[in-house]
Amino acid sequence: MEERFRKKFPDLRILRIDSESVSDPSHPAFGCIVHLNEILTKYDLVIASPSLETGVSIDIKGHFNAVWGIFQGVQSANSVRQMLARLRETVDRHIWVRGSGMGWVEDGYRVIDAEDIKEEESQGVFESVKAASQELYGEECKAIRLWR
Repeated sequence: MEERFRKKFPDLRILRIDSESVSDPSHPAFGCIVHLNEILTKYDLVIASPSLETGVSIDIKGHFNAVWGIFQGVQSANSVRQMLARLRETVDRHIWVRGSGMGWVEDGYRVIDAEDIKEEESQGVFESVKAASQELYGEECKAIRLWR
């Protein structure tokens, strides 16, 4: 993803934060978590993996105008909410979630296909996640948009 953005937008200052980049002394993301608010203002686009999911608060105001989330089906709803709320400022949140994902059961994993879920079940889950999100992140949720 980083490479695609660099080719399409060569003038953008891009930072990738993932388990590989934060542990590589030669990468600009090395050790960035400690000074995240200072470092992020130097970049136009930040691509972050779930390594930025918990325990991180981005309190920058007026620098970023949106949060985009691409979720492949391996993170829980709570993890997704946490990741989307790292940036505390109220900005638009754009979310894409894969149509099927992995669900944990006692004896291993099973695939959950979105087409096998009834509309009312899907809407119920969405409403539940939305209500919990609003309770936990009231201000941030004013900007969440659901894209179908």
